[in-house]
Amino acid sequence: MLDLSRLSPAQRQAVLAGDRPLLIVAGPGSGKTTVLAARIAYLVAGRGCPPSSILAIAFTTRATRELRTRLGDLLGAPGRAVEVATFHAFGLRIVRQWCAELDLGPGPLAVYGADEARDVLRDVAAAEGIDLTRWPLGDLARELERFRLHGSDSSSVPLGLLRSLAAGYEECLRRRGAVDYPAMLALPLRLFATRPEALRLYQGCYRHVLADEFQDVCAAQYLLLRQLAARHRNLVVVGDPCQTLYPWRGADVRFLDDFQRDFPEARVIHLNQNFRSSGQIVEVANALGARLADRHDLWTTNRPGSRLSCTSLRAIRMRPRSSPDRSIASVRSRS
Repeated sequence: MLDLSRLSPAQRQAVLAGDRPLLIVAGPGSGKTTVLAARIAYLVAGRGCPPSSILAIAFTTRATRELRTRLGDLLGAPGRAVEVATFHAFGLRIVRQWCAELDLGPGPLAVYGADEARDVLRDVAAAEGIDLTRWPLGDLARELERFRLHGSDSSSVPLGLLRSLAAGYEECLRRRGAVDYPAMLALPLRLFATRPEALRLYQGCYRHVLADEFQDVCAAQYLLLRQLAARHRNLVVVGDPCQTLYPWRGADVRFLDDFQRDFPEARVIHLNQNFRSSGQIVEVANALGARLADRHDLWTTNRPGSRLSCTSLRAIRMRPRSSPDRSIASVRSRS
C-alpha cells in the first residue's frame, strides 16, 4: 500500500488530485521528484491505472533514471512499465515507429549529433551560396534551430534565407535517413499534423501525461504535450518560473500562463516548503528573489545553519590556483 504519511499537506494534494489538468509550482528543494513519483504510484496502486498508460517526461537522462528508480522502489515491477523518457527520446521513438510515413526510408534511422549536423549544415550552406564569413556557422545553426522548432524569424538572418536553408538541410537529412535533435521534436508534430490517426493512437495509449521542468519547455515541446493531452485532459506539469534556464533555446515561462489559458479547468498547487536547505539559505534566497515577478517565498523547518558569506566573482578569480580544493571546501562549509 502506498504510504503518503511522509508527504506534506501540499504534496499530498498534488498526489491525490483527481483527473484534471494540474499545474504544480514547485520551488527549489520542495520535493517535486518525490511528488511526481508518488502521483504516478498513486495512479497505479491507488487508482488501478495500467502503468503502460502513463507517460512521464523529464528534461535530462539523469532525471529519467532518478524517476525510474523511485518508481521501482514504490511499485516494484509495475513501476518499470511506466513510460519515462526525455522529450527527445520520446520523439525519436515516434519517428522510428513512423519512418515510412515521414518518408525517411525503410532502413535503420541514423541519429546525428552536433558535429555531424554541423557538417551537413556546412555542405547545405555552401550549396545555397551562403557566405559563412557574414553568417558564421555556429550562429547559423542556432538561428536554424529556432526557426525549425518555433517558426520564428531571426533578427540577423533574412527569413527567406532561413526558409531555403531549412528546406535544403531537412531534405539532406531525409535523403540520408537521419535525424538531428531538433528533428526529434519537429517530426512528431509534423506526423500528427499530416496523420491525425497517429495522434489519436498516442492519445489513446497515454491516458495520463506528466512533465517535469515545465518552465524550460520550448514551443514545440509544449505543443507536443498539449496535443497528447487534448482528449483526456489529464496533463500534470511541474515547474517554477523563477528557475528557467534555457531561454536561449526557446524556453519561455509564458507557457505557464498559456497552460492555464489552454486548460482553464486546471488546478494550481504551490509547493513552497524547502526540505533541502538550511534556514539561512532559504532566507537569503527569498531576499535575492524579492523583486522577481512570479516569486513565491519559500519556507523551511530545517535548522538555521551557519551564517552565509558573500564572495565576488573577482575575488574567486584572484584566488591562488594552488589551493582550489580548499576554496571549494570553504564555500561548502559556509553553505
